[in-house]
Amino acid sequence: MSNCAGGIQTRPICYFQAFGNEIAGNTFTGNGFFGNPGNGDLGNATESVIPGNCFHDNTDTSGTVTSDPPDIQTVDGTCGGPAPGDPALAAQIVCASGLLQASGFPPCPSDPPTNYPQTTKIKLLPLPPQTTMPNPCAGVPANPWCPAAGSGHPAAGTAGLAATPGGYMPNTPRDRVGRL
Repeated sequence: MSNCAGGIQTRPICYFQAFGNEIAGNTFTGNGFFGNPGNGDLGNATESVIPGNCFHDNTDTSGTVTSDPPDIQTVDGTCGGPAPGDPALAAQIVCASGLLQASGFPPCPSDPPTNYPQTTKIKLLPLPPQTTMPNPCAGVPANPWCPAAGSGHPAAGTAGLAATPGGYMPNTPRDRVGRL
């Protein structure tokens, strides 16, 4: 079990009340394809608190933003005020996670019917080779890595960087995830 500081611990679940978040100016496409209640572009699963989460100026490439509660950008569109949300959506999220079943609780109800495929295997694909940046300091203001602004090259001996024939590369094995 993880640290639940700031959350509400309910047996194996730590619930963090989301409030005061502004979700605005996003564009969505292809959401809700599982066909479950609550599947869509946007959802507010919280109980009404002040300030509530607010949603505005979001679009879907299909022309219609789908949400739970329905018409979320009207229902929960005012920032700073209450936002009723749909507490039933929280139950759907818990069912989709598979956490209850994994903890020995009975399966989620089948009415309404739900289809939440579970992850069976995680596979991390290797990153393709990437070219190094030819001049990582070009055009940046002076800073600890690039003290001579505009020189195009990091400072000699800069922590975490080592010169290589192809440019600069993190110099510890755990940092060799990507090239600078």
